Amino acid sequence: MKKEINTERAPAAIGPYAQAVAVDGLVITS
Repeated sequence: MKKEINTERAPAAIGPYAQAVAVDGLVITS
């Protein structure tokens, strides 16, 4: 299952992107 992660404690993503994505226990940040 994919979950988009957004937080106010990090700079906002530019455009329609998530700050991070969690998939099956793996977290990918940008």
